[in-house]
Amino acid sequence: MPTYQVILHRDAAKALPTLPAHIRDAVRECVEQVLQSKPLERIPQKTKKLKGRLAGLIQYDLPSGYRLWYRVDQSTQTVYVDYIGPHP
Repeated sequence: MPTYQVILHRDAAKALPTLPAHIRDAVRECVEQVLQSKPLERIPQKTKKLKGRLAGLIQYDLPSGYRLWYRVDQSTQTVYVDYIGPHP
């Protein structure tokens, strides 16, 4: 199984420590169980490909209405996390 490197955008990294503890835990679980190993696998009720101006991003639904948006570069096996926060 391929292993992906996960890189947080500066804004996402800045937002992370300000989030409630249960959301930070959910982000850590998402990174460890999904983003590092199977970021392109569809998870019903959890992930969806965004459309329109956000095309190319995948949304992972976190608890309490929070979202994590990421994109995957398969050629470098890298996942870029662009946004972590409440539903915009």
